Amino acid sequence: MPTPQLSSNHRYTVDDYLAWNDGQRYEILHGDAHAMSPAPSWQHQVISSNLEFEIKSHLRTRKTCHVVYAPIDVYLSHDTVVQPDIIVVCDQKNIEKKGCVGAPDLVVEILSPSTEKADWKDKYILYEQSGVR
Repeated sequence: MPTPQLSSNHRYTVDDYLAWNDGQRYEILHGDAHAMSPAPSWQHQVISSNLEFEIKSHLRTRKTCHVVYAPIDVYLSHDTVVQPDIIVVCDQKNIEKKGCVGAPDLVVEILSPSTEKADWKDKYILYEQSGVR
């Protein structure tokens, strides 16, 4: 399925997600697919860059921790794949070629008016339930 025909009546899985190759970005939250907006705003990217720098600076002595910024796939279950703005992964077993498999140690979502509800409510609960510390 190169370009998904997103439907609220269909439950999507990681296998569906991996088959999509239309160049767009998507997330799947408990089987519900969401097309992501185009590139983030300038302000969003400045905030992301500054946060990433501060987190990396703080963790510079922790050689086992990796700070990665979007886009990066985080596979939380068979029907949930997200692309947070920044993640920290300290457990090497969670790092695979395709991205982070399992809960990262830290997730950063930079809020914007268009994503605030999903990031603050839906994804916060998802991250908490998935074991993000």
